[in-house]
Amino acid sequence: MKAMINEKELINIFVLNGPLLYFSISAILGFRADPESGAGISYKIYMVSLLLIGLYSWWRGFVQRGEYTVAEILPLFILFFYAVVGIIQGYANNPVYLQMVCFSFPAVCIALNMDGRDDLAIVMKWMDLLLLFFSFAFIFMIRNIFIAKMEDPTAYDQNASYMIAYCFLVDIFLLSHNKSYPKFSFLDKKWYRTLKILMLPYFLIMIFFGGGRGAFVTVLIGLAVVGLGKLRAINPRFVIKGLFGFIALVLVMLFVLGNIDEEYAALLNDNFGRIFSVIADGGLDTSASSGRDDIWLEAFHHIVDRPVFGYGIYSYLAVMNMHPHNIVLEILLQGGLVLLSIYIVYFVRLSSKYSIMCYDDEKQIWLAPFIIFTITELLFSASYMFEPFFWFSFSYIYNYRFLDYQQE
Repeated sequence: MKAMINEKELINIFVLNGPLLYFSISAILGFRADPESGAGISYKIYMVSLLLIGLYSWWRGFVQRGEYTVAEILPLFILFFYAVVGIIQGYANNPVYLQMVCFSFPAVCIALNMDGRDDLAIVMKWMDLLLLFFSFAFIFMIRNIFIAKMEDPTAYDQNASYMIAYCFLVDIFLLSHNKSYPKFSFLDKKWYRTLKILMLPYFLIMIFFGGGRGAFVTVLIGLAVVGLGKLRAINPRFVIKGLFGFIALVLVMLFVLGNIDEEYAALLNDNFGRIFSVIADGGLDTSASSGRDDIWLEAFHHIVDRPVFGYGIYSYLAVMNMHPHNIVLEILLQGGLVLLSIYIVYFVRLSSKYSIMCYDDEKQIWLAPFIIFTITELLFSASYMFEPFFWFSFSYIYNYRFLDYQQE
């Protein structure tokens, strides 16, 4: 009989959710951790632990298999190249470099050792359980935002909003593909499914408390993807149940919002307004983009100066002094049109391959929450250099082997 818990499952779920686990635990313990500067020595120790566990996963896979082909380790080689270049360019102590090494390397390592038929679904089995812990931790994250807002009325937490949006994505996919992943027997109950439904409006409220615009976009895209997927199998009874369920959830949200503390209500109202501040008089107000428009414009001017080869993988940070909060602009700054062309070729090929993967095996739908989250975050906020979901998705799709290939 297969053990309920095994080492590989724990490594996979820990590495994939490394940053979220750290900031959830930090919030519960009362630490106000900043993902840019970290939380002192504890954050650095945690990052190194992630790296070591990821490397251990890779080494264990190497011992079991005996070898990796050159093609299989391409994503790992890309990161290794980035790491070497960072040392040569003198950016080994830069936060972008350190997070790339400690977050991206482990994500690629576990992707190399994943069974394309089962391991993604097993990750979702664990996410089914971890949603309880994360939903509890979000209360403390919002409390920290409230405390920060007392010191600075404009305070919000974009990263907390993204973390909550990620859990929202996982939740709606777990609900909409309920039979496509194994479950812990003690959670395979009707009451827990009901609880996960109730988590959806809870996550939405938490996102508004956080005030992150990109997180709200993540939610909208996730709802659209799940909704379009359900159109092919829609039936009247499902529509009626869904309508009554939606009305019930709205009533629950209104009841909760009507009974929260006035100061928290003010925080919610402020950050709700912040999320929708980019929409004014039926159009877009770019002045309300928290300076993103200025950052993007500055990046564009630098790109025009060196459009073909860019400034270097890390050297562009000397020009911009920060990553440009957009994956396309960042790649252009790093390697110009040459590097962007290479990535576009791979993105197109991997997108086509993933659509075939989902047709080949319905369990591959479990990569969708990671992809949706990655797309929105990298278009508006983070750097692709240290986003683990980006490198995990890239490596997983790149190394996926179809069933007919496996049987040959």
